[in-house]
Amino acid sequence: NVFRHGLDGLRCCAAARLARATEEAEREFLECMMTGLQAQMRLADRFAAEADRLAAAERDPVVGERLRALAATMRRVPAAPPRTFGEGLATVLFMRETTQALEGNGISILGHLDRVLGPLYAADLAGGRITRAAAADLLGFFLALSDARFGIRDFGAHVGTNTTVVIGGCDRAGRPVFNEVTRLIVEAYAELGLVDPKLNARVSAAHPDEYFGRLA
Repeated sequence: NVFRHGLDGLRCCAAARLARATEEAEREFLECMMTGLQAQMRLADRFAAEADRLAAAERDPVVGERLRALAATMRRVPAAPPRTFGEGLATVLFMRETTQALEGNGISILGHLDRVLGPLYAADLAGGRITRAAAADLLGFFLALSDARFGIRDFGAHVGTNTTVVIGGCDRAGRPVFNEVTRLIVEAYAELGLVDPKLNARVSAAHPDEYFGRLA
């Protein structure tokens, strides 16, 4: 829903429904929903402002450019639907981190990434906005965060965060999900030797041999 409508779009939907609500419990729920959505959008604005502040003081031009790109991204998403592969990754991570912080409850799922990010990557590639290497770099940072932030490798093989990523499976029409983002994700796990997030690969009889070969 966030990818379809953005938080501001969801807030507008809630406001329209609130105008028609007759039950007090429904009105309270919708008002709380709107408050929560507004809080996350304000957090994104603050995130963008902090990235701008850090960029202004940064002497490394590469890091500075990344901070400015991050600031620009967070001014758009998740208030608006993501338009690019990078905005999609930022949306997934920002929603997971802020939702679990506001709810006070751990959220272990990063989502069905090849399903939701596949169309954004394809559009970026066709429009010349990204290269495969640049997408792999962004994806590597995204996936490695869960592994790195908890110091997984300091505790041995039996400790993990239970954070998961899902790939494969079938879409609503029963077609197997297997695209370039699927390939990039499997390649990132092989290249980086990731422990977390744990890779959950859904399979079907309709998936091509290439998919099973890459997983193997």
